[in-house]
Amino acid sequence: MAIKVGRWDCTQCGFTGNLGPNTRCEKCGAPRPENVKFYLPEYAEIVHDTQNLNEAKSGANWVCSYCSAHNKATQNTCQSCGNDRDLLDGDKNLQEKIHLFNQNTTAKKNTFKFGKGLKIALIGLFSFIVLFVILTQIKSDVEVSVTSCSWERSISIEEYKRVIEEDWKLPSGAEKINSYNAIHHYDQVADGTETRTRTVQKQVGTEQVKVGEKDLGNGYFEDIYEERPVYEDVEETYEATKYKQVPVYQTKYKYAVFRWMEADKITSSGTKKPACWPEDERLTNKNKYRIKQRDEKYYLHMDFEGENVPEKVSYELWKNTNVGDILVGEKSRVLGTYFGLKKN
Repeated sequence: MAIKVGRWDCTQCGFTGNLGPNTRCEKCGAPRPENVKFYLPEYAEIVHDTQNLNEAKSGANWVCSYCSAHNKATQNTCQSCGNDRDLLDGDKNLQEKIHLFNQNTTAKKNTFKFGKGLKIALIGLFSFIVLFVILTQIKSDVEVSVTSCSWERSISIEEYKRVIEEDWKLPSGAEKINSYNAIHHYDQVADGTETRTRTVQKQVGTEQVKVGEKDLGNGYFEDIYEERPVYEDVEETYEATKYKQVPVYQTKYKYAVFRWMEADKITSSGTKKPACWPEDERLTNKNKYRIKQRDEKYYLHMDFEGENVPEKVSYELWKNTNVGDILVGEKSRVLGTYFGLKKN
């Protein structure tokens, strides 16, 4: 397991990248902070020197309870004030910490980062778009004059007629024409076996995978590895059951039956009041024809700043509005776009 030299930053002068084992700042000489945070840069070198390796493995540094200076694990007196190490007096070890890799960490490392200038520009653009949208939705009242009215009405007609159908059951009231055997579905029936091949994963060994780093609490870091299985794709043969499709027959009926079927759609429209429904002589024969659905639409046409603007309205408003009437509409205060009649 590789051991690497970490770094720490000075809180007194702001110097960054002090060698982890150093207990004083390389620039100003200030002691290493009591609650120092070691980190491992990407360019951290691997320790090969035997003495440094022994130092790294000796244990976490301890903090003097008298002067808060950092000392090596192998030292029994404080290198700064000479105070004897005594856990009862409050001397304590720096903590060893384990940092395991995970998918979130990997994703974060591979995520594209925007520059500060680009971030500011994007935030500004987004803010401008949001502000523009908000401003365009600010409305003001505007008077519009009704220039004309129009309407559309339609009726969907169904006819009760004799139709020919086929099904597995004979409906009530149907007139049977004939019946015959037909394939209703297929059953899967075992039909021996056959040799097939498939690809499976087989363990062929193990490998050491780096899964994290351990902060040794003395300026050094140790790689953490775990043993994981290694797999390879292997082709193998096996015996599989064969199946054949066996048809299942049932009696199917051909018959005549009377049903309501869509026949026609008649419409009427106009620009004068009152609105009327379309007429069709077929509707007088109620045994053979019936109304399935009625649809109606009503429009007022308004003059908005010289432009003819149609708007679909309720029947009550359409019925009680005449050409020349002045209504209150709404428009965008910024763009001047017409939104429609103001809702009461």
